[in-house]
Amino acid sequence: MNFKQKLGYMCIGCLFTIAGYIIASAGYIIASPQAWKHAQKDVIDKIVCRELEVVNKEGETVARINGFLRDMNFYNPSGKVVASIAVGESGGLMSVSNPEGKNAAGIFSAGGEFGGIIQVYDSRGKLAADIYSDENGGGIEVLNTAGKGVARIVATEDGNGDITVYNTAGKEVVNITTTFENGGLVVKNAEGNGAAVIQATIDGGRISLGDAASHIFVRIGADKEGNGEIRTKKGGDWRTH
Repeated sequence: MNFKQKLGYMCIGCLFTIAGYIIASAGYIIASPQAWKHAQKDVIDKIVCRELEVVNKEGETVARINGFLRDMNFYNPSGKVVASIAVGESGGLMSVSNPEGKNAAGIFSAGGEFGGIIQVYDSRGKLAADIYSDENGGGIEVLNTAGKGVARIVATEDGNGDITVYNTAGKEVVNITTTFENGGLVVKNAEGNGAAVIQATIDGGRISLGDAASHIFVRIGADKEGNGEIRTKKGGDWRTH
């Protein structure tokens, strides 16, 4: 067998080898519809781990999921946590922070007699207001920079609405509410004692004035006949003028 014949047989053998590889690969792709997709890009259907950290192209952490703490945190370029999703004893919670990482707002389940609560914080991360629900309905509370409540709007136990304003000492000084299906406004002194009351009655409007101890001594209103009247109290007796 001369050199040309040997070379010819070698070429024929190589062609058979290549053809066999192509046929085998085609059979695998036909047998497995997902084979071609995996050949183009690897796909992982499920990842099981206790902690997962995501970084940007500079290697800085931008997100972290922690299975031990049951939370998910997102970071800004300064490395501060600016958003979180977590699970607490009372249920789920979400929070967002300012660029310095201080609290800006939060939503969470409170449990017990309370349902959900939304809290808003000032630029220092101090609580400034919250919206909540309890066994009576909804409520809103506003706090000053010292963290003391200064105003509150709530649904009362009897199903009516109530607005209360407090002074810096925490004393109730203004109250707007509903009494016997009628509206009323109570203004109090710095000690929280009633000094003036404006209310609606079956007969019409009424204004009541009292002393520093909440004792009423003057009433201005309308009688059943639709006439105006002024009543004063002296020595325990009421007199109409």
